[in-house]
Amino acid sequence: MQLRIDHDKPYVWPVYLTVSRDKHRCKADLLVVAPDPAVASWCAQPIDIGVDGFVLEPPVLRRELIPMITDPDDAARRPELALLSAMAYGDTERATEIAEAAVPAFANLDDKRSGFT
Repeated sequence: MQLRIDHDKPYVWPVYLTVSRDKHRCKADLLVVAPDPAVASWCAQPIDIGVDGFVLEPPVLRRELIPMITDPDDAARRPELALLSAMAYGDTERATEIAEAAVPAFANLDDKRSGFT
C-alpha cells in the first residue's frame, strides 16, 4: 500500500522481489496498491536497476480499479477483495461502512488465507 511518494521505494522494491524469489525459490512479483492518482502515476514509473535489460515496471492497482465492497455477504464471498476495498477507500466518507462489511469476513478465514508469509 503506497499512500505517498517515497523516493526510497525505487531502491527497495527490487530488493523485495529478489529476497522473496530467493526465500521461496520461485518467481516473485510486485503489486503496488496506490489509491491516490498522483502517487499511482509516480509508482508506475520504470525503475532502471543499472544492468542492461533489467528494468522493473511496477504494476499499480489504482483506486478506480478496486470495487467498493459494502455488503457483508459480498465481503464474505471475496474477503481478499474486501481487504483491498478497505485499504483503497479507508480515507473516504464510506470507510466505516466498508470496514463493517469487511471485518466479519476475516473471522472465518482458514490459516492459509489469513496469514502473511
